Amino acid sequence: MATYIIDPLQCECGIPALYDLIATSLYDKTFDHYDCRKVCIGASVYDAVERYYINDGATAGEVAMAFLMYGPKPSLEGYEVEVEEGWCYDD
Repeated sequence: MATYIIDPLQCECGIPALYDLIATSLYDKTFDHYDCRKVCIGASVYDAVERYYINDGATAGEVAMAFLMYGPKPSLEGYEVEVEEGWCYDD
């Protein structure tokens, strides 16, 4: 399991871009697939992603649904990110 602090200025983005940001920060590359069940984020990261979607015209309900279907679990503090082994892979 890897844990690190994400740059607050970079995490105001969509969920796919957030996964790419996390992968690039840990492995210096992006991957074809990300397993959202194996990623936890801090509440501040969730708030930043939510702001991104709200500013793009999404409703709070749409953002909540996106996190339920595709998003990491907001169960940590601040700008923490935690990933389990196997959370990302290529074909």
